[in-house]
Amino acid sequence: MAVTDTLFKGKDSSLNSAPGAYPSPFLDIGSFMLPGSLKESLDLCTMFWLKHGVYRSAAERIVRYFITEAEFTQDEEARKDLNEYLNLTFNVTKKAAAVGDDFLSCGLSASSVIFPFNRFLRCPKCNSERSIESGDWAYAGNAKFSSSCGHCSYTGAMGVVDRKSFDKDRIHMQRWSPYDITVKRHPWSGRTDIYWDIPADVRQQIKSGDPFIVKDFPLEFLKTVEDDRVFKFNNDFVNYASEDTIASVDLKGYGLPRLMANFAQAFYVQTLKKANSCLAQDYMVPFRLLSPSKQPTDNQGPWMSGVDNELINSSVRDMVNNHRANPTGWNFSPIPMNYQAMSGEGTMATPELLTQGVEELLSGMGIAPELFRGSMSVQAAPTALRVLQQSWPDITSFMNTWLKFIVTKTTKYMNWETPENISFKKVTLADDMERRQLLLQLTSSGMVSKRTAFGVWGIDPKAEQEQIINEMRSEQEAQMEFQKEQEDQAQVQGMMAQQGVMPGAGDPNAAPVAGAPVQGSPISLGPANTVTDKAQQVDQLAQQLVSMPHGPRMTEMKNLRESDQELHALVKQRMEQIRGQAANQGVQQLSGGA
Repeated sequence: MAVTDTLFKGKDSSLNSAPGAYPSPFLDIGSFMLPGSLKESLDLCTMFWLKHGVYRSAAERIVRYFITEAEFTQDEEARKDLNEYLNLTFNVTKKAAAVGDDFLSCGLSASSVIFPFNRFLRCPKCNSERSIESGDWAYAGNAKFSSSCGHCSYTGAMGVVDRKSFDKDRIHMQRWSPYDITVKRHPWSGRTDIYWDIPADVRQQIKSGDPFIVKDFPLEFLKTVEDDRVFKFNNDFVNYASEDTIASVDLKGYGLPRLMANFAQAFYVQTLKKANSCLAQDYMVPFRLLSPSKQPTDNQGPWMSGVDNELINSSVRDMVNNHRANPTGWNFSPIPMNYQAMSGEGTMATPELLTQGVEELLSGMGIAPELFRGSMSVQAAPTALRVLQQSWPDITSFMNTWLKFIVTKTTKYMNWETPENISFKKVTLADDMERRQLLLQLTSSGMVSKRTAFGVWGIDPKAEQEQIINEMRSEQEAQMEFQKEQEDQAQVQGMMAQQGVMPGAGDPNAAPVAGAPVQGSPISLGPANTVTDKAQQVDQLAQQLVSMPHGPRMTEMKNLRESDQELHALVKQRMEQIRGQAANQGVQQLSGGA
């Protein structure tokens, strides 16, 4: 297919001017530089993608803007497992970005899901099998393998048995190069057949019996190489998509990249860049020239006639090198020299002109320069993003079709449940704030599910519910523990009160108990002669210590522990009771709306 025949009719076009007339403004220089074949068009798109960083970054940003989280209808457990496989094992986001780049850069994308298999060699004599990974074998050509049987004495051609492998880690996606595929589209039914012309280097490796290549290739491909044919894919094996264009441009099933539709502008931008490059190399830096100055002749003739020119050139070259190494050094010339600067008169294209050319190219491809530069205002963002989404319906359709193809093929091969309504979530950004608030309101009234409302925020309602339940369970366990400690302490104190004994109560005639005034202590208490006095003393000490700052309280507790450990334990226990009662009162006040 000749791209030029489709986009520009050349000399036979009515756009050409008659002799003597003004040239057509549509026939600019870029029109005569259009690629003449599909391969040349792919060469141009590939080169521009790899060499023009601004164009590539802008196109990648567009592709990744439409890649969101995969969603589908399925029961909760199966949905969670499939999501985990797609995101962690298959890495669906990265692969979606890759096929999107293919689609936008080349105007078409062809990809397949490659499922693993295990190859075994079967002995025709005893029917024993062994994996091709174990033992020696050789490729005999025409999809045949030869080896020695480990169970009998047979040596020769072996049968080949390929069995499905359900190792999900070995599943991968294959992107087919547009250079290696041929597309045939039926003009009436629209059926599209894809053929793979196996690359020459792979064919050579197969024919030479390279074990690394041969052992993982299906037998159908090996036979195709032996027969020197192209391989026709099944219609459901390849997910193929091409970028559509207007009906007057018939590309026979191939896609027209947007770069080709904006070729004149791309040609203009590259012309400016090339002109600047040439000016920078040849016309910006002056060409400096050193030459001997003119001198009168002597009686023997011109004075230069007896000078060794090569010696002069070598001396001047050494001076230049010395000056570059040491600009402040002194240099000596054996002859007078003249200096002359040539060129340096070039004027490069201004940055504004280059920026204008790039922005017109991006705008012509449907990429807003404000979005690429990140200069879009908050007020203009919602409308601009909606316009952007409506400008790229083919990207959205292609990505959803590709995702459905990947998920359906994988689940059927692995005998998993195939979900329904497979697609990427609709793009949600700042312009969805009103919709998000509306969803939250509908959820609170029970008209919309929590998954629908919380999904736009990246929140899994089931996971959050489990977290809430776990937190409530932890709080209840802590509350029950605290209540049990309180009950145990109350029970101990009740038993001790019934016996009329308090820990630390000694002989009434003994020396005063500790806890009485400590030297340097701000707490002053009288001696405790009875159990009631002891209990009042403990309560009073606890009330005073609880209200003290941390530093002085720790000092008083240390002094109390050194003087009377039993009293220290009772006071500490009473302080914990006071803190617990205060905490319960605070919780009750908060619960009652106080």
